[in-house]
Amino acid sequence: MSLRANVKAFDNSFLLPTPLVSGALHWISRVVEGEEECKVEAIMSFDVNSEEFRMLRMPDGAMSIVRFQTCLALFKGNLAFLTFGQSEQRGGYQYSIWVMREYGVLESWNKLFVVPLERLAVCIAFTMCGSLLTLCLRTNNQEQKFVLFDTETLLGKDFDIQQPLCVATFMESLALLDGANMVSY
Repeated sequence: MSLRANVKAFDNSFLLPTPLVSGALHWISRVVEGEEECKVEAIMSFDVNSEEFRMLRMPDGAMSIVRFQTCLALFKGNLAFLTFGQSEQRGGYQYSIWVMREYGVLESWNKLFVVPLERLAVCIAFTMCGSLLTLCLRTNNQEQKFVLFDTETLLGKDFDIQQPLCVATFMESLALLDGANMVSY
C-alpha cells in the first residue's frame, strides 16, 4: 500500500507510544478511500527497512464492541490491539486485549484477556512482564492515579504517585549516543 493523494489517513492513537513490531511502526487510522469516501478503520504499518506502508486488518469481533478508545501496544514482543469501553457490569468499564501471535496473519489474532475497571482509564503501556499500566482519570470523588494491572490475576496495584505529569517508555540500549566514540566499518 502507498499513501496516495486521494487517500486520507487520520491518526487515532493520540499520545500513546507507536509500537515497533517486526521492523515496522504501527498505528490505528481511519482511512478514507475512493470517490465514495468510504471510511475504514485499519491498522497501518510502516516498515522502516523497506520504507513501505501496509494495512493490517483489525481482529475479528473487535470492531463490534461499543468502545471509547482503541490503541496498539507492544505485548511481550507481539502486536497488541486494545479496546476500552463499557463492561456488561453496570457502571463499570473494561480493556479487551487481543494479541497477534504470528505477525501479519489475521487468523493469529487471539483475545487474551479482559481487564475490568471501576472508572475511565487511559492505556499507557505494557511492562516487559505483560502487566498493563493505566492512568485512571479523575472523577467527582476520586483523584487520577496510575494503576498497574497484572494480566494473569487481573488485580490492580495503585502506585500512589503524587502529581503524575508525564510518563515515558524506556528500554535499555548499548547504542552510543555520542557518535565520536563509535567504530565505523
